[in-house]
Amino acid sequence: MPNGNLSEICYVVPEVYTAAVAGVARRGQVVLARPVVPEQTTGFRAVERMVAKHMLAQPSKENIVTRIPVEKVHGSDASRIAEETQALTDQIRQLAFHLFESRGSSDGRDLDDWLTAERQLVLKAEPEMMERNGRFEIHLPVAGCNPEDIRVTALPASLVIQSKGDKKLLKTIDLPDRIDVDKTVARVDRGVIYVTAVRQQAPAPV
Repeated sequence: MPNGNLSEICYVVPEVYTAAVAGVARRGQVVLARPVVPEQTTGFRAVERMVAKHMLAQPSKENIVTRIPVEKVHGSDASRIAEETQALTDQIRQLAFHLFESRGSSDGRDLDDWLTAERQLVLKAEPEMMERNGRFEIHLPVAGCNPEDIRVTALPASLVIQSKGDKKLLKTIDLPDRIDVDKTVARVDRGVIYVTAVRQQAPAPV
């Protein structure tokens, strides 16, 4: 009887091992290359246990670290950001007006209508910022956002994090100091986006 090592189990039921490790499964059961004969049952159970352990060790889709491309804006021109902010504000205004009409156009609840529309359209997330070794580390929860839909824009004095979807994310983070936009990097890991921005070095005295 093999001692539980995959390489030793392989000689007992090689076809079972090959099909199992390849991840071929139906309704949670490993699909075998050919039926297992009775004397192979013990080895097959050992393979099942080892394959289950192997698959549990694999990272889930949600746990895969995904790099996010960063758009670098060297000047102060943020016209595109301003346009997208205005477009989102217009959507909130339209939904708030629809809510106002749907309850009989009665006055006195304008703010409630606006906040309700905002909750339905905008993903609320508050960033955390740390500074160490000349770098700004920004963490922002983005659970529910598809990493492919997230966009980060680095400007000399701020970062903009956006995401499209059922709920839109549009967050502008003002930085305490200017940064080198070319060195800004971002990634998503377990529903949190991590952005690292490097403080811009002061020019050397002449």
